[in-house]
Amino acid sequence: MTATQTLVTKEVLNFFDDKSPLLTRLFLPLPAARSNHLGTTVDPGLVPAHDGPNREPIVHACTIMDSMSRFRRDDAPSLVRAARQDASLTQAELAAMTGMSQSTLAQIESGRRAISAELLERILRAADYRPSVPLARYATSISSYAQERGLGSLRVFGSVARGTDGFESDIDLIGTPTRDLSLFELADIASFASELTGFPTEVHADNHVPEALRAAIDEAVAL
Repeated sequence: MTATQTLVTKEVLNFFDDKSPLLTRLFLPLPAARSNHLGTTVDPGLVPAHDGPNREPIVHACTIMDSMSRFRRDDAPSLVRAARQDASLTQAELAAMTGMSQSTLAQIESGRRAISAELLERILRAADYRPSVPLARYATSISSYAQERGLGSLRVFGSVARGTDGFESDIDLIGTPTRDLSLFELADIASFASELTGFPTEVHADNHVPEALRAAIDEAVAL
């Protein structure tokens, strides 16, 4: 199983009306998986079938993470250190929360001790590692990648923008397209952000905004 599986979805404009396909929509397979920019496989997943000729689809792309390999083990020292410092925890405090000694955690942070994917996630979860931490680290790279692919003025909204994000949060991004963008192009941007941050990511184009998200998107801030 790959670290990231990409799920591309279409949501209809009248998502919440009496004829909403929310509970009854059919799902159709997309083309076979392909390799992304980092050499890992991107699985396009499933998209809802179109609900009729008069339904204008709203497009966004999101990623679903494989929880046991979502964070890069080779970057474990900086990930653990960043999570601990963001949570204002000492090494002893975080070590106690994860059932290890302070010296073991110190060795992990220094890179002297290898760490499994499972243990890395357990430590990050205990520290309530937030997506806003890696997003700040990689904001320039993500914005540049999106801009090069036709999505400019990238902003973040939702819990990250409000400062209420936690380990279970995802990343919600929206940008202004400079040309027509396909589902796969939005999915590729979402995949890139997820690969860098380790968190599921949704990417929206602001020329098609779901009614249910408009209030949240009004709170969006520059990445």
